[in-house]
Amino acid sequence: MNTYPAHWLITLLLPIFSIAMGCQSASDKLPEVVVDRSECAKCRMLISDARFVGLLQTDEYLMFDDLGCMLNYQLKTAPQEIRGTWVRDYYSDTWIAIKDAVFYRRDDIVTPMGYGYIGASRLNPEPAATTKAVRLENAAALQEDFTQRFLTAK
Repeated sequence: MNTYPAHWLITLLLPIFSIAMGCQSASDKLPEVVVDRSECAKCRMLISDARFVGLLQTDEYLMFDDLGCMLNYQLKTAPQEIRGTWVRDYYSDTWIAIKDAVFYRRDDIVTPMGYGYIGASRLNPEPAATTKAVRLENAAALQEDFTQRFLTAK
């Protein structure tokens, strides 16, 4: 049985597949937060502290200086337009997918726009838990808290 054609096909397709996968992972790389250079997509202020940044992917990446800015923007955007959402882990200063995050409202921490929300990895959320913190288990709880605090008429 001659396996030469199969080897030839594998030899030809493997480099093409590797290049395609390499290009895909490069384009999927999340943007870097550049303090005092990156701009908030909602309020247009420069990002002063990367620990509070949120990121939405629509046709482009939209960065926000405060999770409250991101939540406010999301309310005015059709859900089908949002392809991905990430937040910075307050402690490791790395991107985490919103589904992998737990949130805290901390009145003892001043966030850039004063909303008071921080994100933390579900793998290590406890440093954020203090007696002054309100734990919000997921993005839905975060959005609900935001709506009650900032959008509901009092």
